[in-house]
Amino acid sequence: MENALEIFNINYFGNLQLIKGLLDRRAKSNIGASFIWISSNASIKAQKGLCNYSASKAGVNASVRSLALEIAPKYRINAISPGFTMTEMIENWSSIYDKDYIESMDKSYPLGIGKPSQITPLVCFLLSEDSTWITGQNIIIDGGGSL
Repeated sequence: MENALEIFNINYFGNLQLIKGLLDRRAKSNIGASFIWISSNASIKAQKGLCNYSASKAGVNASVRSLALEIAPKYRINAISPGFTMTEMIENWSSIYDKDYIESMDKSYPLGIGKPSQITPLVCFLLSEDSTWITGQNIIIDGGGSL
């Protein structure tokens, strides 16, 4: 239970606190602003040992849909669900994500393990004026890993 609460505090409740602050009239968020929450393909693809993490990210996806209805038409909110992405965190946790693990993950993704540079264009698009008709969505960007 402690582990689950810690994960939910970070992944789910942390997002709720941030959006509450950003939507407070004192924050003066611009009308038409777009908010993005980071979810995970683990929210839709079952994996051993990720019950709490997956559930917290599924909560993110469900909240984004409800919040989109609550804050429209003034604001938009979406989630993106990356797959396994080679970040500094992964590199720094080499005791957990060792070479064999990385290689097995790379083989399990049709387009290989992702890089942050493959995620940021989607974030930029969702924040841009080109996406003004997109809200309440969870967009999976995982190189086919959830197939």
